[in-house]
Amino acid sequence: MSLVLTVVCRHNQARSVIAAAALSRFFPDLDVASAGIQAIDGQRIPESILNLADAWGLTVLDEVSHSLEAANQRLLNSDFVVVAEDDFVQYIVDLGVDPQRVLSMQDHRFDHTLIPFDPIGHGSQVVSVELAKAVLATAWLLRAEEGFGYANPVHALFATDEIDFLNKLRSGWEKVRQETGVLVLSDFRAPNIHFVSEVCDYVVELRVNRASKQTSYVDSSGEGALERAISSGRPFALSARFEMDEVEKFALSPDFKNMIDVLAADRSVVLLTEPLGLGPCSFLTASNANF
Repeated sequence: MSLVLTVVCRHNQARSVIAAAALSRFFPDLDVASAGIQAIDGQRIPESILNLADAWGLTVLDEVSHSLEAANQRLLNSDFVVVAEDDFVQYIVDLGVDPQRVLSMQDHRFDHTLIPFDPIGHGSQVVSVELAKAVLATAWLLRAEEGFGYANPVHALFATDEIDFLNKLRSGWEKVRQETGVLVLSDFRAPNIHFVSEVCDYVVELRVNRASKQTSYVDSSGEGALERAISSGRPFALSARFEMDEVEKFALSPDFKNMIDVLAADRSVVLLTEPLGLGPCSFLTASNANF
């Protein structure tokens, strides 16, 4: 029987909608849905949010909003309820849900820069970034629960700017060298394998076919490089040579998730994001990590 998870925001129009769609991608065995504290039953999800989901390759689970009253029985049956704001916790508890089953995107363990706020009424760039944070927060909260994490630690390193990116490339490589881990360069918008190779002495190239979207891994011996790198027992870095199309879609794709699953089954993983402030991708790629 599937575990049941419900994501709750204020109007069930943005944060909970996108977070629920992402969770169903990350954890396909979960029964996922969403609702809103002040939601109007049957109100259509804004076209801009549906378009964003399409651009990210996500399937919205329901194109209309649901109130707490309509979702009451589901909330009572939920193994976990993720709320977008701490103020919403009491609403859920008052319905009879065990407080231990209620998780908040404003968890004190998050850095304040990772906590999403309600983006409705803001510009498209702000909306995309805040919804990416909602994806990250819900994924991290669930992976912190028993049975949802990885076999080995998966950390995210957030770069603040280009200089910090280079500094964290060096510190991230030093960390994986000490742990015999793998450093995944998640800055897919810029050609970076050349300067990555100046820092890391073992680099596997990640390629995504533009037409088929199939993922492959290459080194001087050709394809199949990921298997060779893992079996070598050496620390290595994983980096794209050229910038990718549709980065957001790739960050939330089964291919990216499966790649992290394979890597984390064997060793620790460090995900280095693109510099913050460039858009939602730093949060979307980091949503594949743990706390």
